[in-house]
Amino acid sequence: MFEFTGTNVCICFFETKSQPSQKPVVFQALKTNRKTTQKEYHLLPRNFYRACGEFDEYVLYFKSPNLLKIKFYLTIEEVAKNKRERKLNF
Repeated sequence: MFEFTGTNVCICFFETKSQPSQKPVVFQALKTNRKTTQKEYHLLPRNFYRACGEFDEYVLYFKSPNLLKIKFYLTIEEVAKNKRERKLNF
């Protein structure tokens, strides 16, 4: 549709459920890029029924056993343990 732009277009027709449910919503759709393909979407409650959650699913199933330990600030103790003789001149 918009081959040279990053614009996403979605045409949807919604129907109300007869009974409220937390079941996944599964439907077939046409995905158009340079070619048109049929794709089956699975919208899950844990992803707030958001489409294209394949990356979330991948991370869920293939989580690293050795997670990174991230810290954003140096503590006074870390600075004190790593003193050097050389001073910085600004």
